[in-house]
Amino acid sequence: MKSCNKCLLPETAEATTFDNIGTCSVCRQIEFKEEKVDWHDRGEQLTELVNKYK
Repeated sequence: MKSCNKCLLPETAEATTFDNIGTCSVCRQIEFKEEKVDWHDRGEQLTELVNKYK
């Protein structure tokens, strides 16, 4: 049985795909969020939005 080379999620997990090096779509999404999303900026945007409706 095939499984993710990072988290060991099995290929039988529903709605999961694997890339050509054996990394699952869940791990790829986590990598994207860690590398591409500016969480500090997102936090500031959320604070501004909440303050707007207080």
